[in-house]
Amino acid sequence: MATIADICNLALAQLGDNATVTSIDPPDGSPQAGHCARWYPQALRKLGEEYDWSFLTCREKLAAHSSINEDVYDWKYSYAIPSKCVRVIRLLRFNPFKERFEPVRFEVEMNPDNSSKMILTNAKEPVIMYVGLNTNASIYPSYFVQALVLLLAQYLVGPLQQVSGGSQSVLQALRQQYAEALSMAKTLDAKNSVQDSPQPLRIPAHIRARRV
Repeated sequence: MATIADICNLALAQLGDNATVTSIDPPDGSPQAGHCARWYPQALRKLGEEYDWSFLTCREKLAAHSSINEDVYDWKYSYAIPSKCVRVIRLLRFNPFKERFEPVRFEVEMNPDNSSKMILTNAKEPVIMYVGLNTNASIYPSYFVQALVLLLAQYLVGPLQQVSGGSQSVLQALRQQYAEALSMAKTLDAKNSVQDSPQPLRIPAHIRARRV
C-alpha cells in the first residue's frame, strides 16, 4: 500500500536522488518536496485521463442547468459535469421496461455562462459514469503506482537535473518506460475489472450416460 510520499520518493529515486521526502501537503521544507507538491497533482490528473481505470470509476446523477437555448443547441438538456471528473466514460439512462441502465448519446462542451464543462443530451435525469480524481493513494494498484512513478519522474527531470544532454537522455528513457508501464497497467486493469458469470459446467454425453 503506497502513500503519496512513497510515490514521490520512488520517482525521485529514478533520478538518483536520496529520496527522503516525508510530506508534500504541506511540503516538508526540502526542495524535492516543493517540486513534488507542484508536479504530483499534474501527473496524477494526466494518468487519470489516460484510461477508464476501474478503481477510479464513479457513478452519480447530474445536476441539471435551469435552461438551455434550443435555438443554439440540438439537445434538450444540459448538465454540470462533477468537479472531480477527469474523463467521461458514458452517460446512462434507466430503462424501466428492461429494468437496466442503457447508454445514451451526449456531447461535452464548455458552458459559456461560467467556462466550466457541461454535458448535452436528450436524456432526462441521466447518470454519468466517469473517471474521478481520488487522492487516496492507498487504493492505487501497484501497476498504477508504477506508471505514476515514471510519469512523475518525467516532470521532475527539469527541476532536479536542469536542461542538459544527460537530462534529455534520462527523459527519453523515462518516456519509454512510462509507455510500457501504462500499456501493462491498462491490460491488468481490464483483466481485474471485469468478472464474468461462471459458465454452466458442460458434462460430455458419454459421462452423462454413465450417471443415469
